[in-house]
Amino acid sequence: MKLIRISLLIIILSLSVLSAGQTFYIESPSNIQHQTIEVGLKDRIEFSMLSGNHTIVLDKIKPTTGFIELDIHPYINKNAQDREVVYINIDKTHFATIDLNKDYINDLEIRLVNLNEDRASLQFDRINKSIFPENPKPIINPVKEVEKEEDIITPIAITVLVFAIMFIIYLLVFKKPKA
Repeated sequence: MKLIRISLLIIILSLSVLSAGQTFYIESPSNIQHQTIEVGLKDRIEFSMLSGNHTIVLDKIKPTTGFIELDIHPYINKNAQDREVVYINIDKTHFATIDLNKDYINDLEIRLVNLNEDRASLQFDRINKSIFPENPKPIINPVKEVEKEEDIITPIAITVLVFAIMFIIYLLVFKKPKA
């Protein structure tokens, strides 16, 4: 009985290791501008950049739609309560830009180069682009501001005043004295 339990434990542990995926270490994107790596499902990519270690896990592959889901774990060397996970979906036309240190400057761009049933080729590019565009694109169809209604009381008051003055002048000039 003891032998069966031990053999089952060994089988379960070996299956969990097989499904965990591999870890790939890439050169820091700060040093190499462009890198491409092919990873399988549940594989993780680890790299150092901006005074921290970061991990990206290929979580899902959807070959019918052409999307992959990546789990991004920035600064895994920080305290557990300070860490966060970002989930992104990319395909061959939509890529991800990531601001690792939250300084409003995108640091890394991830593109899907190739995709098959169980593997994906990802390209990592070091970028240094502000989240806020310096030269905003021109507005093609600008929304015109609604013109403010002018003060209608002032013209009416001026008109009434002019007629009152004209009436007073008429009475003074054309009124005949009573005899």
